[in-house]
Amino acid sequence: MSTPSSDLIDFLSTRSNEFASYSGSEMRALCIELERNFRDRADEWSDAGNWRLEEAKTFKLYEEGSSVSHEAHVAMSTCKQVISSTLSNILSSCRKKYEYEEGGKIPELLQNEKRVQVSDGSGKFYSVYGPMPLGIPSNEFEVHTLPNKEEAPKKLSAHKDGAVTVILAAGNQPQLAVFDTLQRTLVHKEVVLIKYHPLRPHLLAPYAIIFEPLIKRGFVRQVLDEGIPETTTILSHPKIGHVHITGSLATDKAVRETLAKSKPHLSQQEIDDMVTSELGACTPYILADGVYTDLEITHAARMIVFGKKLSGGCNCLDTQAVIIPKEWPQKGQLRQAIYDELKRQPNQPTYYPGSVERAKEIVNVYKGRGESRVVVVECAKSSGQINRSCDNVTVVECGSPNDSDYENYALRKEAFGPILAIVELPNEINNDDYLSSIAVPFVNNKENIFGSLSCSLLAPASYDKKKLSRAVEILEYGTIAINTANLLGWLGACRGAVWQAHPSAPGRESGSGYIGNMFDIPSPAKTVVHGPSLSQAPMFDGAKPPPKLIIDALYTMDCSHTTLRGILGIMYMFSISFVKSLLSPFLPEKLMRS
Repeated sequence: MSTPSSDLIDFLSTRSNEFASYSGSEMRALCIELERNFRDRADEWSDAGNWRLEEAKTFKLYEEGSSVSHEAHVAMSTCKQVISSTLSNILSSCRKKYEYEEGGKIPELLQNEKRVQVSDGSGKFYSVYGPMPLGIPSNEFEVHTLPNKEEAPKKLSAHKDGAVTVILAAGNQPQLAVFDTLQRTLVHKEVVLIKYHPLRPHLLAPYAIIFEPLIKRGFVRQVLDEGIPETTTILSHPKIGHVHITGSLATDKAVRETLAKSKPHLSQQEIDDMVTSELGACTPYILADGVYTDLEITHAARMIVFGKKLSGGCNCLDTQAVIIPKEWPQKGQLRQAIYDELKRQPNQPTYYPGSVERAKEIVNVYKGRGESRVVVVECAKSSGQINRSCDNVTVVECGSPNDSDYENYALRKEAFGPILAIVELPNEINNDDYLSSIAVPFVNNKENIFGSLSCSLLAPASYDKKKLSRAVEILEYGTIAINTANLLGWLGACRGAVWQAHPSAPGRESGSGYIGNMFDIPSPAKTVVHGPSLSQAPMFDGAKPPPKLIIDALYTMDCSHTTLRGILGIMYMFSISFVKSLLSPFLPEKLMRS
């Protein structure tokens, strides 16, 4: 029986072969049209269907009938700026990709390829592309390949006649569907049906405007979530050739099971290859042994806590584990700094369904080991409408491997909520390279810790740079952020880097395939982001979010066709803000906040 979704898939199938045959010049023109469209219609998509207010509701920053708080206004500005930045960077990268393929300038990321010999004495080499600026002061990224480019992830099979891709959009962040859709259309030339998550049906309205050049060509269609039976019907359609998921390992497994039932003629490997996914992880912050200044300890704790509290911990890249040396003299100082930061940085609501229950489950496991293994750090401030006790972060102590009371339950699953685990790794033989000999092998072993999506590696300025480089070389994570936030790996992917599980990791805990890599770097292994010294205050601080005016200025630049027009737009915006400040005693609060 025909359904609206199956009719859309049938239609998309008729457009599939034409899109797959698009030339480089046609793809470049499409990129330019998408760039022009999102900038020319910025005022339309940024307010379509009141989606930004709906986002504030989803994040539990606003309730119907109440006044819109300052925090909600900042979040609403952030939502549109994150999307404008994502669009600006991805579309620019894709345009440059096709310009290069048509004989134009080589992209900057590809201009600086270095061959590096693996330090294990095997004689193998890997390539490093970059560094490239991230657009954030003192941060830059590189792309590292697998050694000798010999272990490349399996490429998707060639285009299949009339094939349609389904994107099961993310439930936790509005910009993720933008990246996924542009990845499948502009990089892979696939027609796409976007199925929105039930938490975010309001995204259909702005994306109908943003993707209008793709929609009018018949290359993209959108549907709302109608429940599991309808999703099963979509996935079972004979023309579905690929599925991309941003979600959980359970969803990835369920999708593959559905495809296997509807396509019994395919092998399990063929089914697995049909599905790419960006899933989660127990994201570690790994601290190098060494002597840290008090300021470096404070800034390390600040980064850890920012990553933990962001969106209430409901992100695939949120901080979940802190890995420290057992014999490290400063471990007590770091713990106290983390507790202080958990009190200093306001709570953010743990809004995602099931997150509070998962946190309670983890806490109960550790309470069973003794009340001293659990510390609930109460914070008096919250960005939400109310400060709920369930939003407080709970620190659980795993102990040390090989100890009789060691408990790694919090490391073996993704919490997706306000849980922070601390584990101490022993250096019993006093190895002089703790990172490469102890810490890295621990996190690389997936029996110890869940997933391989991203991590952060923190080290004091006095730390041996050769030891740090070797640790980065052998770490098997898709993004490695050095003295900076791991979320910058995702921003790097918007500029041509890669966001993925590490290809050497077993199974699909953090997903399969990648997003990014618009310039087709062979066998990408990981994105490495280099941040500033820990003596420099972190760029991201939950207690000091950027002013709304600055966020709006960044949005204005993203949505301007030229730098000059962007600067003029910002000057106008600042002028209006200045006039409002002068008239604030005489204007209603609603107008002042607009």
